[in-house]
Amino acid sequence: WGNELGGIRHPFIDEPLAAFLPWAIRNQGFAPNELMDFKGALILMSKSNVLDRYDSWDAYLTKLNVAIDNAIEERVLLPRDRERLIEQARWLWDKVMASQSNE
Repeated sequence: WGNELGGIRHPFIDEPLAAFLPWAIRNQGFAPNELMDFKGALILMSKSNVLDRYDSWDAYLTKLNVAIDNAIEERVLLPRDRERLIEQARWLWDKVMASQSNE
């Protein structure tokens, strides 16, 4: 969904709710559409795209837990990281579900 394919696979990349960009573009105003910085940006998937992939939060959580298990098994995450990742995923899920766009 526009995320990088190489390197260490984060569970949010394996089970996306958004595109995670390593750069950000300026909004209208000073130098619109120019590269702003390398702090990164987040582009949420549309609600309909997310619901096409995952029927519900529970369905998404099941797949996310598999991705987290894989990352723990590959030793790129610690077991104690699971709870925080699920909290972050819930925040992203709620942002997508609250979005007005259904494109």
